[in-house]
Amino acid sequence: MFIISLANINIFDEGLLTINPNNLKITDRVQNNGIVDLGAGTLNSVIRGNGAIITEGNITSRASNLDNIVINTDNTLTLTGDASTGVLSKLILGTGTTVIGGNVTVNDAIIQDVLRINTGKTLTSNADSLGIANSLENNGTLVTYGYLDYLSTLKNNGTVQIKTNETLNVINNYTLGGTLDLNNSTLDIQSPGDEPTYSTLTVNTLKGTGDLLIDANVNETNKNADKI
Repeated sequence: MFIISLANINIFDEGLLTINPNNLKITDRVQNNGIVDLGAGTLNSVIRGNGAIITEGNITSRASNLDNIVINTDNTLTLTGDASTGVLSKLILGTGTTVIGGNVTVNDAIIQDVLRINTGKTLTSNADSLGIANSLENNGTLVTYGYLDYLSTLKNNGTVQIKTNETLNVINNYTLGGTLDLNNSTLDIQSPGDEPTYSTLTVNTLKGTGDLLIDANVNETNKNADKI
């Protein structure tokens, strides 16, 4: 397959570039407003614009290199990076697997069959819903907020940390497992609906400092409350 070694490439609205990521050697960026069709390999070039990236094989990339919507179907996309190179700004869609292999921050949803956070790695979500379709396996740290219900498929072997100065809401009974770190934030266990019903959150370890909000109805005849 051919190799492209340039400073910049511009792909226009109806343009299509099909290439192995190992052969894409762009020193500045690919400005993509069309489609980049990537085979298997390691992506070291930055792809930006309003277009889409389609994976045709298993790909490893710094999260910040993928500044297009990514359509990952039936493949594994491994995201690496740190505070400066691990920021993913746009949506990942498809029925594939996304693996967090670095310290990654996402500003939009990841909608995949499987999302896996590797041991010792951190996924920070700036969206109030990651949008997981089928399975989320956390072996590292997940920093999140919003509603726990969207994590209904979570297998938590690591730590869920509430994003600083945000609120994590629990509605209905929920088994989190693992560790929940309040992180100077708020955990709100809410009663579902208008009826006087209460919720229970089950977690192996609760740590950190923060605010815990619990609904209760305690009097001479009733001793009902949310539980943790």
